[in-house]
Amino acid sequence: MVEGGAKIICVDIEGLGEICKRVSDEFKKKNPFGLDGIKNYLPEFNLPLELDFDPPRIEVPDPLTASKYLFLLASMERKSQSRINIRNGLFTWAQPSKRWVFDPVQVIVHPESEIESICRRDLQHGLDNFHKRYKKNCATLVKDYGGYPRILINNQTVDQARANLMELDGIGTGIANLYIHYLLDRKIASPTNPEDALLKVDIHKGALPFNIVCADINENTIRGDIVTEVFEPLYRQVIKRQGLDPSLLDSGLWFIGSEECNKEDYNVCLAKCPLVDMCRSRVPQDYYTKHFTVYDLDSDGNRVRIDRRKHRAQTRLIL
Repeated sequence: MVEGGAKIICVDIEGLGEICKRVSDEFKKKNPFGLDGIKNYLPEFNLPLELDFDPPRIEVPDPLTASKYLFLLASMERKSQSRINIRNGLFTWAQPSKRWVFDPVQVIVHPESEIESICRRDLQHGLDNFHKRYKKNCATLVKDYGGYPRILINNQTVDQARANLMELDGIGTGIANLYIHYLLDRKIASPTNPEDALLKVDIHKGALPFNIVCADINENTIRGDIVTEVFEPLYRQVIKRQGLDPSLLDSGLWFIGSEECNKEDYNVCLAKCPLVDMCRSRVPQDYYTKHFTVYDLDSDGNRVRIDRRKHRAQTRLIL
């Protein structure tokens, strides 16, 4: 049992371990569902042609520039989707006159109005004065790290790398974890203990334990930040206990959540998901409040676990 504020989350650590093992095993297979397919959705495997080998390798020819490019894309992950960021990042890079926006040294000498224009029109990311935070962070990178964000991570412990990243404006635990995985996946940079890398516990990795019912709460809803606080160390515990690859698991869990759970269609679960026989519900998260709603009340006032999957009842009858 893990306490989080006034809420209590009960977690079956063995059940969480089974989730992680199944997903890791599935994504080790090089089939369309596994590693080959997921690369199409990850920014670190969709770099501009100038920043990759042809044909691509795991390593990149210019890790310093690649780390700058991926730093901007990771910074945009807040309230955005990876596939949208991939598209807009490549679109912006393809305009040589605007590539400076990926280089902290050049960003700090440009006026905010020009940074804002590219962020809004080309990168299509103008939420919460993003351009101001980004310029501020670029100034810190130039002052303390020579403008090279990979130095925040390379040869640091995971915890120190996270602390370095989270000193930057607008970068919390999730984006810090994500950026570490971006650089690890392409061997751009590595902490001294990569096996301790933490997962980005987003809506997908937060909801899955409730969907599988290896996690429960004593109330109907729970804040997303509490879920993150609880599951970050628990995922790490499972990874270390089973000797799993944290980057592979992070990508695999994200893929299942974003490409399958998001469909909210039980037929998709049956066709593709390695967790389908364990899954019992589809728990939603509110876009604005970030609360997970695990239970609702039925007409008699009883708490019932929410299941948003279409065709669940019909498929069960057919089976």
